[in-house]
Amino acid sequence: MAPKKVAGLLIFLLILIPFPILAAEFTADMALTTPQGDMTGKLFVKGQDIRQDLLISGMEITNLVDLDTGTLVNLNHQMKMYVVAPSNPAAIMGDSQKVEETLSQMADVEEMGSEDLNGYKCRKVRYRFHDKRYGVSTMWFSEKLNYNIKIVNENEEGKTIILLENIREEELSPELFLIPSGYQKMELPSQ
Repeated sequence: MAPKKVAGLLIFLLILIPFPILAAEFTADMALTTPQGDMTGKLFVKGQDIRQDLLISGMEITNLVDLDTGTLVNLNHQMKMYVVAPSNPAAIMGDSQKVEETLSQMADVEEMGSEDLNGYKCRKVRYRFHDKRYGVSTMWFSEKLNYNIKIVNENEEGKTIILLENIREEELSPELFLIPSGYQKMELPSQ
């Protein structure tokens, strides 16, 4: 997958994967179906900290999001390097009320009732984005986890599905959300 496509996919994931406030602690397997191909990953959520481990084009990538500080760190494990994102969608996604407010300004919202998914009662909502490039997203939001269990987005590039499976509510170590020792910071070129 081309670097530009990888960057676009990462930003897409960060915008659509919900950013919880006071979420339960849990882990989940992520199944991603995208126009660029299928991927799997692991999600870890502990309060304001989120970790996404993904295998993209043979590269092990980890995204660390800290909602308290509004930072996003992208780790490249093969190179033992990390990048702090210059702009962070998480900054506006710090709590579920802000998510709702932000999305309602960006899209027409259609409440679609509730549905049980992977053992969790979910509120199902469809967003028809005003900017046609973002298409239409349907999200299944678990009140218990304060997190989306499933997202389906259809836009001009195709259909993307993100599904959390094998969800386990458990206590997580804070070390999961830290930059590993020995990793070097890589500066992004200024534009």
